Amino acid sequence: MTRPHALLARMLAVALAIAPAAITTPAQAEPYAQLTPQAKDKADWKRQIQLRFQTQIRVRLRPLLSAADFGHNRVVTIGFSVATDGTISELHVAKSSGAAELDRKVLKAAGQMPKMPPAPVNATSETTTVSVEIAVP
Repeated sequence: MTRPHALLARMLAVALAIAPAAITTPAQAEPYAQLTPQAKDKADWKRQIQLRFQTQIRVRLRPLLSAADFGHNRVVTIGFSVATDGTISELHVAKSSGAAELDRKVLKAAGQMPKMPPAPVNATSETTTVSVEIAVP
């Protein structure tokens, strides 16, 4: 009989062998973003957008940050509109971190975001307003 820790070690080795390498660039992140299933309704679509935005902005933000930006546990809230085709517009800082330079960097990274997934067919409005909190540790 296999000992539990030996079995766990084998499972971990298999998981690491098949897992993608660390995603560190926008180009690496985009293929995985396309795996998002079609949203069931508008609320589900909005949650998908928030999750994708939070995930992808971290990749885009990393090269813009300096050592001075870390260690303050700051949060910037970005607001934007998303059209039913997934196009992002009207990007703005909805709630400042208290550090203008950090807010500017987060907004710049947000401006580099690709299209979001399209809205579900039952979406009733042309655009949806979304806000996402971006934490910078």
